[in-house]
Amino acid sequence: MAFFDFDHPFFEPAWRRALVVGLCLGWGAFEFATDAPMWGFAFAGVGAVAFYQMFLARRSRSRARPGDER
Repeated sequence: MAFFDFDHPFFEPAWRRALVVGLCLGWGAFEFATDAPMWGFAFAGVGAVAFYQMFLARRSRSRARPGDER
């Protein structure tokens, strides 16, 4: 069971994916700035995973669509 469904149609527009990643990383930076490193690492980690899943891994999933094997 996944915590987030990164293939949900809500995340289809690139601006929404960028907004989610930016908010997570921005909130992580805010937590570091306010001397809360545990929360900073938590939000930065969520932002890093979201960036990977929404931008880098999404390309490989879109190239390998089911039913396109020839």
